[in-house]
Amino acid sequence: FRGGGDYLAAERNFLPHCKREKICYTSDIKHHFKSIKNGFTLAEVLITLGVIGVVAAMTLPLVINNIQKKDYSVRLKRFHSMFNQAVRFSVVDNGEVSGWNNQVLYHDSEDLYRWFEELISPYMVTVKNCREGKSSCVAEYKICNLKTGICRTPGEITKSSILYVFPDGTLMTAVTGGNYDSDTGFTNGGIGLEIAYDVNGYKKPNVVGKDIFYFTFLFNEKDENFLVCTGFVDKSLSVNSNTSRDILLDSCKIQPSTCGCLLMSDNFEFKNDYPW
Repeated sequence: FRGGGDYLAAERNFLPHCKREKICYTSDIKHHFKSIKNGFTLAEVLITLGVIGVVAAMTLPLVINNIQKKDYSVRLKRFHSMFNQAVRFSVVDNGEVSGWNNQVLYHDSEDLYRWFEELISPYMVTVKNCREGKSSCVAEYKICNLKTGICRTPGEITKSSILYVFPDGTLMTAVTGGNYDSDTGFTNGGIGLEIAYDVNGYKKPNVVGKDIFYFTFLFNEKDENFLVCTGFVDKSLSVNSNTSRDILLDSCKIQPSTCGCLLMSDNFEFKNDYPW
């Protein structure tokens, strides 16, 4: 071998003429190495990273949104089950819900707190009882309306509002009256409670239809599904969870306070057409 010793001899298998002639020259080996690419250029790496970044930017929000929807769905199902179970336990101790209406006073939140703590909260696990003047947790929480851009505390919306926080960080507010009676077809201030459930508690956006969903606890319910859904799209059109889905979808887009009815109709799943 010439001009390279054992090193060049080791490289002869890469060169056809080395195999044929049994002779390898240094210039042949250098030419062989020049024809081999050892890796990607900087420009190629940057282009690849750029493509990956664009794809991630397009898909990541969708992935996060889907995860959030599934989490909200689980929380809604858990709250609905927990509330119904609490009422069933209370019925055993306090009689049928049809008789609870006579025990409710509508003067202010203090009256409603007393009623709730007698009949409902002993059968639920809560971490905060947010009475006005005794806790800042009411003042820190505001419910927002995207259409008007107005955010108000439950106490500003109505003086009879109460607020409870649960161990998972979610919360509920409740007021008396303003509910739809499916038997008579009109509102009656004394037929139940209007309940707003916030799936992520004090965290933003605190917007109805986004992370706040309204339900109704009717005192005249005859089955064990005590927490139902009723709402008004306008003064002439009311909906509930038994309304056709097409109407519920349209009403959710028009009046977000009825979105809970759409979710209840869909077994608390956020379908692809939900007006997120």
